[in-house]
Amino acid sequence: MFYDHDDVLYLSLHRWDNGNFYSYSGSPSDLGLGVGLDKNVNITFSSEDDSYAFMTQMLKTLANEKIGLALKGGYVLEPLSASAGACLSASSPTPI
Repeated sequence: MFYDHDDVLYLSLHRWDNGNFYSYSGSPSDLGLGVGLDKNVNITFSSEDDSYAFMTQMLKTLANEKIGLALKGGYVLEPLSASAGACLSASSPTPI
């Protein structure tokens, strides 16, 4: 959506597993296009729930506590529940 825009910094934290995880996109080398080059940042990690919480906490710190979370996918409910819970806990000002 913002791949070729220079007025939006698009930051995505997501599971990638070296391109072996659906949707097989979002490589760290995908940096944007044209004027949007370097305005697209993909931060990838493996499937451990603590990775989700750690990355969310890092983003929260970098963004001065101002973050929004969006949920995409949801193909396997048990890991989805665990990772979503980890992100919500890490983003909350009080423990959940």
